[in-house]
Amino acid sequence: MNPSNDLTYQLLSNQIQVLFSEDFSRELELGKYSRWALNITSSQIIPMLSAIGRYGRVGEKCPDIDTKQIWYNIQGIERGLDEILGIKLFLNQEQQSALSFLGHFVDDCRNYTIPFEYSEESPQFVENVSWIMNPTSSDLFGIIWHLGLFGSRFERYIYSDENIPTCINGYTPRAQEPLICLMRVAQKQPTCYHCGGDRYPLRENYQTLYKN
Repeated sequence: MNPSNDLTYQLLSNQIQVLFSEDFSRELELGKYSRWALNITSSQIIPMLSAIGRYGRVGEKCPDIDTKQIWYNIQGIERGLDEILGIKLFLNQEQQSALSFLGHFVDDCRNYTIPFEYSEESPQFVENVSWIMNPTSSDLFGIIWHLGLFGSRFERYIYSDENIPTCINGYTPRAQEPLICLMRVAQKQPTCYHCGGDRYPLRENYQTLYKN
């Protein structure tokens, strides 16, 4: 392993292990979109984080989108990017591959094979995880929550012959929210996650001007 990769991997692994306390595990268990990661290990989390970093890093800069507008309106009708902003967020092949891995990973994280490009052996590993170094427990929970929400909508592509969308707009409005937030956090842009009706910022350490 590249010495820089090895050092980064060990540092991030230690940071994640510290966060996985009994209280944190209890929070994961109680969350509708977080309990999938209840028994996950740091060796499984790190490739997941690397894939998220790759997903954000290889695409165009995500515009500043208020994800509170996405999902349901007052009448309870789902509204996505097409209806609200009239823009399309296209996904290149590398981004589509990263989302395919992440969707399958959430479905079966203990048995799914980790692709080389998201492993600690990858030449891009250090760049892929630079966005998540020194995470807080809230950061990790929010990322897991977003992935769980996305994964719950990705199942249709796992168990059918339907093609993976080539743009975020191709996913349901409910799946668009986590995809936008994960892209923005991986690009070190302000974003958040919603849980229990509350809004929490992701990566506050580089979001000093973030406001609800």
